[in-house]
Amino acid sequence: MTESIGTDALAHIDLLALCGNDEETTILVQRLVGMIDDLARKHAGNGLSVPSLAAHGCVGLVHASETFDAARDGDFIAHAARETENAMLDALNNRHAAVIQPPNSP
Repeated sequence: MTESIGTDALAHIDLLALCGNDEETTILVQRLVGMIDDLARKHAGNGLSVPSLAAHGCVGLVHASETFDAARDGDFIAHAARETENAMLDALNNRHAAVIQPPNSP
């Protein structure tokens, strides 16, 4: 008997493929995949799909991890959410720019 993979698990696998698979990125995405998905769903329907927004959000999350300064930013989760959402909003504002396509998309 096979076990079905839930939507969250599939989103997790897709985000890992988009973000890269080094150990630090994998851990970061594993912990924050729900936040990325929630933000992507919040902004879907405004010109980009959930997977595309999640891909842009993933780029924002990696950027957040590279630019985080505890003295300046305080809480990492708040910083990550801000950078993730800003990346999605930037993508929506620049829809004419190249769209990041999730793996295996048409």
